Amino acid sequence: MEVSKRLANGENLHIGIDSTGLKVYGEGEWKVRKHGWSKHRTWRKMSICMDLDTQEILAVELTGNDEADAPGAKKILEGKTKNIESFSGDGAYDDADFQSDCFREFLGDEVNQIIPPPKNAVAHPEIENDPKMAYLKQRNDAVNTINETSRDEWKEKSGYHKRSLNEVVMYRYKTIFGEKLSARKTKNQETEVQLNCKLLNVYCDLGMPVSYKVD
Repeated sequence: MEVSKRLANGENLHIGIDSTGLKVYGEGEWKVRKHGWSKHRTWRKMSICMDLDTQEILAVELTGNDEADAPGAKKILEGKTKNIESFSGDGAYDDADFQSDCFREFLGDEVNQIIPPPKNAVAHPEIENDPKMAYLKQRNDAVNTINETSRDEWKEKSGYHKRSLNEVVMYRYKTIFGEKLSARKTKNQETEVQLNCKLLNVYCDLGMPVSYKVD
């Protein structure tokens, strides 16, 4: 769901995507009619895509709690990856080790993929000369850098820590709007999170807090 037109407009963006859970009562109208109302609480996954340079929310996707992070990100970015400069995400977006249809392949090798490989990942030099596997070269580079230095140094060198802004926007969302969805129907829930994210952008436009280190 678009919150801003900037992704669709093809701007050169440095983006980050992360997800969090939002609680919701019950499991749908059918269950209520069949078994009666229950206070059993389930949740839905909200994925937020943001511009890491401006902290503007660009898009949001609401999925079931059983769906992995990478498919939700694909829904957000479908047809919109051409001009993305870089993508930052946690290890959940390294969703397949040298298999087709993984998220790295979806992004393509022209996007700077700032995604940490698993701790047990190994580099596979044989893919370096295979044009079909070019999207995995950056993964090899990350594995080699971590092995030669450290995971912390790779994070510092790649700018991975900027991804923490995604966690900030999740915290901001839950602080202002709470940790649960008010709407009951799926379509209304999608509209709810979209409007809330638009409001967060308005608050950011009005003014962000200025923080600085005090000696």
